[in-house]
Amino acid sequence: MPKKREKDDPLYTTPRYTTAQVAQILGIDQKSVQSAIARGTLESALLSPRLRVVSQAAIDAYRARHLGQVGHPTRKKQRLTQKTEAATKVAEAPPAGEAPTDKERTYD
Repeated sequence: MPKKREKDDPLYTTPRYTTAQVAQILGIDQKSVQSAIARGTLESALLSPRLRVVSQAAIDAYRARHLGQVGHPTRKKQRLTQKTEAATKVAEAPPAGEAPTDKERTYD
């Protein structure tokens, strides 16, 4: 849970929005905004026990980092890396019937 912030924090001095307003700005559900705040991916300030506010900078940062990212990025990256490596090996392999070069030879 995000901690309470001091009054001189930029979240208090810059334009700020409620979770409902942030949801409308980002085009997502209010529960999604609240979940992002709970996970810590969207920075917020606690003005009162029932009121959280989000700064414009935090909205922009969330939009750049997380909005539109669906799935498991590490798995996607891993599959892409494996496909790229496999394609590279195929492209670098000598044609059938040719002797391997010194770099490709292994000495056991």
